[in-house]
Amino acid sequence: MYFEFLYYWLFYKLHLSEVDFMQHTVLCSSPLFRGTYYRVLFGDFFEERSSPAGTSTLETTHTSTLTEQDANSVNSNAKEDSCDNDAVVPGSRKRSHGSNDVYDWDFSKKKKPSDVENHETNGTLVKCEVKTELVDDIPLESSKECNRNVNDLNFHELADTSVEVIDLTSELHEKLLPLDEQIEQFFLRNAEPEWVTQNKLTAVKKLANCVKDMNGMAKVYIYGSTLSKVAIKDSDIDLCIIDDTRLFSSLKAKFNRRASKGKLYRYRRYFWSSDCVCPLNALELIDATVPILTAEFKEPYYFKADISIDSHVGIRSSLLIRHYAMADERFAKLGVLIKCWAKKKFPGGAKTGYIGGFAWTLLLLNYMQCGMGENCPPVFPSFQERYPSLYEKSLDELDLEGKLPENFVSPNKQSLSSLLCGFFYFCANTVDFRRTMLSVRKASILLRQPEHAHYFMYIENPISLKNVARSLQQERKYKQIEAEIKNAHHKLVTTSSVNSLFE
Repeated sequence: MYFEFLYYWLFYKLHLSEVDFMQHTVLCSSPLFRGTYYRVLFGDFFEERSSPAGTSTLETTHTSTLTEQDANSVNSNAKEDSCDNDAVVPGSRKRSHGSNDVYDWDFSKKKKPSDVENHETNGTLVKCEVKTELVDDIPLESSKECNRNVNDLNFHELADTSVEVIDLTSELHEKLLPLDEQIEQFFLRNAEPEWVTQNKLTAVKKLANCVKDMNGMAKVYIYGSTLSKVAIKDSDIDLCIIDDTRLFSSLKAKFNRRASKGKLYRYRRYFWSSDCVCPLNALELIDATVPILTAEFKEPYYFKADISIDSHVGIRSSLLIRHYAMADERFAKLGVLIKCWAKKKFPGGAKTGYIGGFAWTLLLLNYMQCGMGENCPPVFPSFQERYPSLYEKSLDELDLEGKLPENFVSPNKQSLSSLLCGFFYFCANTVDFRRTMLSVRKASILLRQPEHAHYFMYIENPISLKNVARSLQQERKYKQIEAEIKNAHHKLVTTSSVNSLFE
């Protein structure tokens, strides 16, 4: 690399000694190739190269060289390409600074991603993005005339060029990625990161110690999406204080709403007292079907929490969902996407008269149990029917890690994209929501009982057997859900784009 640079340096000294080096550098407008290509001034030539995306950022000037060591720092797992090391992007040529050849400007024309091939530098591929912002396009005249136009301007003001490795998930250019990969990338971007989950567990341990100081028999349980492994980023944490675990030795234990509300008041007073070093702020009691104490954890955690009392149903149902999520990762990946889509289309969920995230999760699960069609095996059976003893244990005996008695292997081998399109088709064209009940417990769709005929949708809670879609009470909102489901299926089929779902 050093000798190559020396060669061109001598070339300029011999042939272009009368003019400053930078005066022979023609500045040109550079289109922004998002997440796919980059331009770097390599000694005397403009070249474009591409490679797998990484996470680092490189800065380069117009007199710098990109060595193999630099490239390896971008992505240590860079793949090799069969192109020659000296290959140049089709449509461009190696160009000496100051050349008047009109064809040398081909590289400045906008190219579609399909017009550019992968190229290799010293056996290492580099996938970057050059952000070049020019004040104005320079007229494509002779290079000397162009240079006279910009000679008095600050070079870096005209072309602030940085080589930045781009994470392709930043904007999800669907036309470059198959739908399956888009779903994978969406999950990585929007699922709750593991480190956030660990922070939540640390904070809950502090709260559990505070609860223990007030009542030595009490325990704090995590439930909801954090336990079930389908949590999205920035989601709250659901907690349940079991005031006396001896009272909840089986599924037959009944929930007493009035007693639960009274206990929450007592815990709130204790959390506010000087006798307790409580990690919570902003304690507010919500008088709902299951009374909830809303709170926010103090520094350094800051995430919100919904705390209930003696509601073991939430713990058991969340553990059931966790079993499905751990048995086949396709469920969690689709679950996160569908919950994000529902959050975008139906703000507020159950609180604003639509259906909540848990209902959408059960709807997806029911589809994966019995919505595949006659010629395709289901993804899941009913785990409650296959492993009945697993869900009949007391709270103390439950394995909250979510391990099944055996390694489950699904007979269904459909891709993520096929399952996602199938889910929206299933909801739009197969299910008669007005007349049926969707049961994860039975892995089936059943005709409703007459007493349930007034519901717009009936999605059975697999533990309590109650309708988790009972918050949907307006026909206008039901029709909105129907329309958005049909629209989502149409967009997926016509665009193969995850982003189109959120437009």
